[in-house]
Amino acid sequence: NEFKLIAELKIANDLYGDKKIKEGDKYLQEFETKCALPLDAESNQVLMHWIENTYRTIAIYYFYQGNKQRAKEYIARGLKYVPNSKFLESAVY
Repeated sequence: NEFKLIAELKIANDLYGDKKIKEGDKYLQEFETKCALPLDAESNQVLMHWIENTYRTIAIYYFYQGNKQRAKEYIARGLKYVPNSKFLESAVY
């Protein structure tokens, strides 16, 4: 269900914003477990938006913690769902 996936991403994004990384990772893992690939970009605009925002949020967190490798790992994970996303790619490169 797309709405459940979006909810998991929103919760993860909020937790990451509050620096509750482990808790956010639980919701991101739930999303990754349930989200089937490939996604149809045309019919999943809102979902794509939340994927980009959530993976970018956690990547920037790690980037500013000095852990560029971990940041790039999250970007790579996000790019599996939103290939060629300039919004994601520009976060740490």
